[in-house]
Amino acid sequence: MTLLRIEVHAPDAQAQRAAELLAVAPHAINVTRQRGVLIDPPGDLVSCDVPREVANGVVESLHEAGFCSGDSNVTLIGDLTHLSERADTAELAASGSASDALIWRQLRDLLDEELTPTVTFLLFMVLATMLGAIGVVTNSAILVVGAMVIGPEFGPLAALFVAVLDGRWRAAARGALTLVVGFAIAIAAASLFTLALDATGAFPDRLEFAGFVKEVATPTTLSFVIALVAGVAGTLAITSSRSGSLIGVLISVTTIPAAADAAALLAYGREREAVDAMLTLAINLTGMTLAGVLSLAVHRRLTRAATT
Repeated sequence: MTLLRIEVHAPDAQAQRAAELLAVAPHAINVTRQRGVLIDPPGDLVSCDVPREVANGVVESLHEAGFCSGDSNVTLIGDLTHLSERADTAELAASGSASDALIWRQLRDLLDEELTPTVTFLLFMVLATMLGAIGVVTNSAILVVGAMVIGPEFGPLAALFVAVLDGRWRAAARGALTLVVGFAIAIAAASLFTLALDATGAFPDRLEFAGFVKEVATPTTLSFVIALVAGVAGTLAITSSRSGSLIGVLISVTTIPAAADAAALLAYGREREAVDAMLTLAINLTGMTLAGVLSLAVHRRLTRAATT
């Protein structure tokens, strides 16, 4: 049986309270206290193993008790295999499914790293949009799909969902700024890239506003509906063990294709159509954000209800 280990590092004066909290945690097994094992700062290590389904409630209790600040801290260690009857009993007694469980603070800490526009993020944005621009100009669906898979935009978008739901508006603003900066740099770079290929004769002298180019640069109600569905699917992918589904989410929305389309249209002097492509991009991002925040709120509420 696979369980999650929760460790509390605390000074000796607080360790007893941590041990008492973990001892009464629902379905917790192997509650352990190791005295004096911490060197800097000095203290004790208190731990227990719990099914993932109830871990969020335990973590929240520890946070409310102050074990996530000062000289105390909480560590989560996942995917520990326990071969014991007690582990089987704890797992069976826990309500819900491990794959549906949401550990909110773990998710938040993981996604907060996506709020800042790193060099790696910007490079992936630029490369994805360049590849997409080639696909748009040459009408190659394979290249466009490849660009959609490479695109890293869902990371800061998911971090934005979590920040909004947490009411951390400065963090949400950073996530939004990361997306704006990322797409702006990617569109500018891909537009220059398109101009360079056009100058060398690798691209045609004239871009026909038809087919895929026209489709992406024509915002519709369906674009918003697809973004809503993709936002819900993306939320489920990042909050469950089914992270492979995220690839399908990236391919289903036209964020990178819209940016690539805008870049190509700008390079060919089609500013009005480029604005429409950017509008398609904005519709997709808005729809995914709305759906992501709402679905994450529902998931969080259901998880809390299951662990109380």
